[in-house]
Amino acid sequence: MINRDILDEYAALAKIAFEGNRDEDIDAINGMLEIAGKIADVELSMGDYPLNLELTNTYREDEAGPSLPCEDVVANAKDVEAGCISVPKILGDEE
Repeated sequence: MINRDILDEYAALAKIAFEGNRDEDIDAINGMLEIAGKIADVELSMGDYPLNLELTNTYREDEAGPSLPCEDVVANAKDVEAGCISVPKILGDEE
């Protein structure tokens, strides 16, 4: 189970902050962990499963099509620099 101390520790490691009611966040995370635990308990033993399945290429052919205009691509971007979407640096030397 996740508690406030664990949530704060993981948030600091991930460099994220939680806003709003932390107790609701903890309850939601614990609910997800409970569901994941139930999924992990599912019996998956099906006996002998044929491993020699004859699979064929299920991908479609790659077909070139018209590209979007650059103005449309960056229209909703917060920051644009030289026609490209500019994002903040999130990895660095800080520890």
